[in-house]
Amino acid sequence: MKNETKDTKKDRRYNNKDITKLLVACGGRCTLCNKDVMSDFMTFTQMDLFEKAHIVAFSDFGPRANSSLSIAERNDIDNLIMLCPSCHKTIDKKISEGIYTKDILKRLKKTKEELVSRALNSLNLQPSVIVKYFSVIGTAGATIDDNSAYKLAFENGLCSTEYLINLSEDADSEDIILSRQLLDRKFEARIKRQIDNLKEKRIILFARAPQPLLIYLGMLFNDKHQVEIFTSLRNNRWVYDEKVDNHNTFNIVEPKKIIQDNNIALKVSSTAEVADERVYNVLGDNTDIWEIKSKNIGVDNISSQAELLDFYKQCVTILDRIGVVYGKEKNINLFCAMCNSLAITFGRAIFQKAHNKINIYDSIRDSEKIQDVLRLTI
Repeated sequence: MKNETKDTKKDRRYNNKDITKLLVACGGRCTLCNKDVMSDFMTFTQMDLFEKAHIVAFSDFGPRANSSLSIAERNDIDNLIMLCPSCHKTIDKKISEGIYTKDILKRLKKTKEELVSRALNSLNLQPSVIVKYFSVIGTAGATIDDNSAYKLAFENGLCSTEYLINLSEDADSEDIILSRQLLDRKFEARIKRQIDNLKEKRIILFARAPQPLLIYLGMLFNDKHQVEIFTSLRNNRWVYDEKVDNHNTFNIVEPKKIIQDNNIALKVSSTAEVADERVYNVLGDNTDIWEIKSKNIGVDNISSQAELLDFYKQCVTILDRIGVVYGKEKNINLFCAMCNSLAITFGRAIFQKAHNKINIYDSIRDSEKIQDVLRLTI
């Protein structure tokens, strides 16, 4: 029996590089309670208080045991988790069976390591400033509190130590024209006057408003800044899942026949397909229809900042192309079905001195009918 115990002890071999990786990955803290495991909390004396806990037990009879695992697999870094002595005892107690399962411990380890990684990445990021813009949609208002904005930015590797700039308005109902005027004043006072101070900083933008205003907001920022866009999705998430494999792409569709004297319409189909009939009902049949079309049509179909960049490039390309084909004097009539982040991105692709003016149409309910009306010209 004693020999078996000695042999078992011998088999508990840990790679020093793996131990270092685990300590760095958890930030030198207990994965569960976040206690410092590199120094004594009372005397602050440096000492190793960490314990290398097995997720699947080393012993065939231990907590979360799996006898089919080899010795190498049991000692592998993926099966180890850094804990303080107290948490180590807690997860291995008989009373904890069924609570601290293998899957739960792996998930907690992964979550902690991702948080630590984002925190470390944020230390060397370009200086950032958070900007909020919220305007009433219909009669419904929405916002995000400052602390939540800082927290969400930080959790996505964007660290801001600057004061927050709020461009939002205080209104009870939607009024596009008044909202634009208020936005102009606040942007002039809070962004333009600080342009020299802000030009080296990344803008972390939280925004929710009627789409014409989001397009206009995007145009105000233009390409003067690097802007990371956060807008609320239908499931109330404010972040994008950069790990999604099936990234969306956008294609430009030109008219089969171009007639110089025709009206110019530009459709953006992303959350839904914009029907030609919508355009013809407003502008008549003598209209050339251009389109930016999403490969994946549907709600919440944007999953990364990279997709916004691809969309931005397509917007610049099509606006440049229309200007070359028709000249700069004719207005482009925009009909869109796109999410908020695409609306802001579309606006950022507009260069007032280089591109045609744009009439933004939006579908609104008038009595019992839903029809497109001109909401804003920019």
